[in-house]
Amino acid sequence: MPLVKYKKIQRPLTHDIFVSSLRKFGIRVDNLKITKLVKETYYGKLTLRQFLFLKKIDIRPSDGVAIALRTNAKIM
Repeated sequence: MPLVKYKKIQRPLTHDIFVSSLRKFGIRVDNLKITKLVKETYYGKLTLRQFLFLKKIDIRPSDGVAIALRTNAKIM
């Protein structure tokens, strides 16, 4: 018996829409890096790749983890 029961979601969540949009533009998530901890607040950077072009964007680690898991990206 599974420990957690997941219920089927009728409409996509925000993270699903973001990942879907990236894919439509040919952008893949390269990795998520938790960069620092300041006064009990974590910060992160999500690295996006389109061909040879890399772009790092600031992201809340919780959102970054949700996106990284959906795209099988590395979490560092």
